[in-house]
Amino acid sequence: MNNKKIWIPNMNIEDVFSFNSEYLDRCQSKKILTNNEMSIFQVYQTNRDWSLKNMIEISDYFKFSKYDHPEKNRAREIILKLLSAVSKAHYYFNNEAVLRNEPYVFFIPDLFKSGQFNYGIAYHIEKNNKTYTLLVAEWDICVSGSNVIKIQPWEKYTAIINSEQSDLFDFAKVKKIKSMDSHHYFSIKDWKSRKEYQDKLREINSVSDFKFGKILDNDQNLKPLYSSISYIEWAYGIKKWFLPKGSDFVSTINYLENIKKQLTK
Repeated sequence: MNNKKIWIPNMNIEDVFSFNSEYLDRCQSKKILTNNEMSIFQVYQTNRDWSLKNMIEISDYFKFSKYDHPEKNRAREIILKLLSAVSKAHYYFNNEAVLRNEPYVFFIPDLFKSGQFNYGIAYHIEKNNKTYTLLVAEWDICVSGSNVIKIQPWEKYTAIINSEQSDLFDFAKVKKIKSMDSHHYFSIKDWKSRKEYQDKLREINSVSDFKFGKILDNDQNLKPLYSSISYIEWAYGIKKWFLPKGSDFVSTINYLENIKKQLTK
């Protein structure tokens, strides 16, 4: 008898994390996860019901066989990280929305590595009969030259995936971190709310009075990276970059430090 769970429609966010943890357990038991480097992914939310034509059900990648091609194991590893990124984005975008159906995988050939592919995930969520599609890939989709959809700041979430496998689907940790968002930064959904938040930042001109998050060094080498991580903000009053409360301070700072070391080699 096959006791493995199957995807069910309209799954809540807590069940999503639990279900994905089973995929992680299967891969760990097969000793598939080997890359411990931190990864960064850009997740985008669109208000379109994205077509799933020519995409593959994610569960297909977690059906194991002794005849599996090595590329499938490599795919499983990156898909787990992408799934972690998009699940976290689901929670930050709208934790009350349900996952409408099983996520789907899309891919393109890797031009620089013969026989390998780059992968992405299309992930449909729904609330009050309105559907949104979350899209994430190994590459930044919005930098690929496509200008079909205009992305607003609150429709993008940067997921920094910790190298620790146990953190991939740690729902309690994600929930705890976001609960620290005392200034409701991750509740901003329109330009009016964003302007009000920025106006409050302008009012504070002393670092000692700054309570909105963790201040970062004004490192010119990291400035392009600060701009690319969606939740890193510029505090106009004190003229500093900072991590808003509710973001993952530890993972983000570790990632920035790793990049800094690479730049100074």
